[in-house]
Amino acid sequence: MCNNFLIKELKRNKKILFKILIIKILVFSSFFIYRPPTNLHFLSDAEYYYWLTLHPNELFRPPTTPVNKDSFFKPIGWSLFLLPFYTIYQNWIFWALLFGFIFSFFTLFLIYKMTNEKIMWLFFFYPYYIYHSSFPLEVSLFCFLITLSFYFIRKKEVLSNLICNISSFFRIEGILFSFYLLTKNFKLKNLFIFLTFSFIALYIYGIHYILVNYTIGTPLIAYPRIIIPFLIPLFLQYKKFFTKHFWKIMTVWVIFGAFVGYLKVFYIWNVL
Repeated sequence: MCNNFLIKELKRNKKILFKILIIKILVFSSFFIYRPPTNLHFLSDAEYYYWLTLHPNELFRPPTTPVNKDSFFKPIGWSLFLLPFYTIYQNWIFWALLFGFIFSFFTLFLIYKMTNEKIMWLFFFYPYYIYHSSFPLEVSLFCFLITLSFYFIRKKEVLSNLICNISSFFRIEGILFSFYLLTKNFKLKNLFIFLTFSFIALYIYGIHYILVNYTIGTPLIAYPRIIIPFLIPLFLQYKKFFTKHFWKIMTVWVIFGAFVGYLKVFYIWNVL
């Protein structure tokens, strides 16, 4: 039943899917030609995710874990997700880029389904998303989970809350999105899901991760890529406004990107 529905959806929207595929391939190829995202030396975050995949016993950091000047840590979800695939074929960059491409592809399609094509392209061409979705990082999967949770919010509220809470294992901001969904549809079962997943995420890595970033590392709020997923509910809530001012906003994206966003990738891998 579910497979039949999915096949029908893909057939019904094959034109927009083809358009997304072509644009993504062109963008990814352009980035790849100028500076291939396959050298972990240029991507410290990806390098650490790779190290965590090789050492899964280091993924769990309860609040009692000491924080010192050499401490560095990332959310556990991306490394855990890639681990079983890495055991099948030991090329971490291949899997990370492949799934990053797939999840960003379906993120755009879901945004299109909930809004329109203009909103979809506004999200894709947001400077920090367009090149982070081409990196071997967790951004694409995290945005996909957030988008999928909003897609189900009116149809399957429990599933929507469950998916959103799972996102907290990929980025700590997932807890904020989960709380937002809880306020939109407060029920005891949704509260139970939120409290359970938030406690687990905070205990097994979240508190330590926050302490590391706010004591010896760069504060999370200093990373521009933190803004990316928050654009999703913003675009959904004000889709008429963003649709009306599509070209104005796209112009801002291009100008902004030329200095600090996607165009900067042509001369340096800035993964902020």
